[in-house]
Amino acid sequence: MVNLCCILNCQSRTAENRKKYSLFSIPKDENISNEWKQAISKVNGKPASLAVASHVCELHFGPNDICRSFSVWNNETVEDRDDFCINKKKPKLNQNVIPTIFDKILNEQQIKSEDLNDLKKSVKEDLKMINLVYPLNASSIERAVIAFSGLNICIGGPESTNFPEVYIKMLRSVLRQLYRHKSSSVSENIITTIKSGNSCRITLSDPKTRNTLSIVALQHLIEEIKSAGDDLSLKSIVICGDGPVFSAGHNLKELSIPENQKSVFSLSTKLMNTIIDCPIPIIACVDGIAAASGCQLVAASDMAICSSRSSFSTPGVNIGLFCSTPGIPLARVVSKKTAAYMLFTGTSINAEEALRTGLVSKVVLPEKLDDEITKLTLLVGQKSRAVITLGKTFFHRQIDENIKLAYRNGEQIMLDNLKLDDCKEGLQSFVEKRKPNWLN
Repeated sequence: MVNLCCILNCQSRTAENRKKYSLFSIPKDENISNEWKQAISKVNGKPASLAVASHVCELHFGPNDICRSFSVWNNETVEDRDDFCINKKKPKLNQNVIPTIFDKILNEQQIKSEDLNDLKKSVKEDLKMINLVYPLNASSIERAVIAFSGLNICIGGPESTNFPEVYIKMLRSVLRQLYRHKSSSVSENIITTIKSGNSCRITLSDPKTRNTLSIVALQHLIEEIKSAGDDLSLKSIVICGDGPVFSAGHNLKELSIPENQKSVFSLSTKLMNTIIDCPIPIIACVDGIAAASGCQLVAASDMAICSSRSSFSTPGVNIGLFCSTPGIPLARVVSKKTAAYMLFTGTSINAEEALRTGLVSKVVLPEKLDDEITKLTLLVGQKSRAVITLGKTFFHRQIDENIKLAYRNGEQIMLDNLKLDDCKEGLQSFVEKRKPNWLN
């Protein structure tokens, strides 16, 4: 666990100074503790929320406030007492002292220069602590995200101290990356789910098998998507993979067992239909390889954002198992010639080729992928869920219809849309030049 001074922007918080200065815990005496809070609140510019695990470093106390040594001789027999003093292994505060020195403060530019890797290491250590307090599951992960994402960010525990605001953006990016790459060899945790705001992130968390879509994984994916779709507070779902492979497709060991074969493809079809029927958009977040039914999952998603190092393939033909089911959504999002090239050769295409052919919505640098996903979910989150649901349902329905029939059906959908309370609110807000207030 990393303990830091709770004074915002204190010099001791930087990587190079972290071990130079002693830290002192918040006093147990309630009256003295309240005086500490008042003093810290003034310099931090906000009310201090201190816990037992909070600390203040020696930079904020005067020289007479700290006891650093003790005498081993009697004053009556030794003229110069200082010659016989021994330094304490750990300095201690004198009784009833209050932090009063707040001039050792870094400016914003100095804080921003702290090493990102050091911050990532600190966060990892704190996440380990949280894992000890709360068994790691979807609910506890969500609590951890909330604990770390506000302005009162915790270092040293969920109830610890404030965190410099200039770190917030960097820390959030680190947390998203850590959680996205959180792995587990336990079968119950091959799928992890995190709810953040009005978006839900479902992670394929079985990198040892290259996130294969095993029978258990398919079942869990179906359950998690249905559960998220039924949650009226959510407006989008993000599916991503742990490690360098988004998903390598079906588990070939399972497919080699005749008793499993029908279940695998039946569940795969059920998953694809679940994605289509889900009332909110599903976004594939790809940072690596998406192969076979992994590529199928990307093609079936409503939107897909990938990193520039990603690749996509349907290589089943190479082992004698043609990617017939992956070819179904693939042929509906890319050109016929591109789909045929991928299916008949098993050759992969890179991120830019995937973008040009329509397999993905956008390509970004790996380090910007999480920010891009957040931006996208925030944009979708600003919309009315009722309107999103109506729009997604008709969008999938009309794609395979004759164009003239689609237009006829579209007329009625537009009329139905106008009857929605959120549509009425949206039109009224436009007239009144204000932001709409959706019912949900």
